[in-house]
Amino acid sequence: MTNTKLIINRDNQILNIFRNIEIYLDHKKIDTISNGEQKIFEIEPGERIIYIKMDWCQTMPISINAIPNREMVFNIGCTVKILTIILLIFPILLGAIIDIIFRLKYPIYIGIVITTIIAFYIVVIKSKNFLYIKQSLDGPR
Repeated sequence: MTNTKLIINRDNQILNIFRNIEIYLDHKKIDTISNGEQKIFEIEPGERIIYIKMDWCQTMPISINAIPNREMVFNIGCTVKILTIILLIFPILLGAIIDIIFRLKYPIYIGIVITTIIAFYIVVIKSKNFLYIKQSLDGPR
């Protein structure tokens, strides 16, 4: 019986550029992958479970059917884009501008609180959606 080739491509993204993502197959960590890197694994054919994890954030496990002599290609990465980070900074900048123009002390603090709440929501509440794993349209072949 021949193995299935599992190819994992991590998208090149500015966010989490220096952080590795852990790759799990059948609930066992098989490797880590860096930003923009590709990893290739030979896996046993059959029903398998795959997911990725970074700190407390992980994707939902995906059930795959590994077929002998085939390739399965997955793209992984972080769902939070650089625009989201810019939008997180916006309430603080707006508070600072209002603070400077109207000489008030509190708007910047309100901006910091709003930014903190949004960041908490993204990283803690939506942690299951912080990362993604998607099978490529090219695979399996």
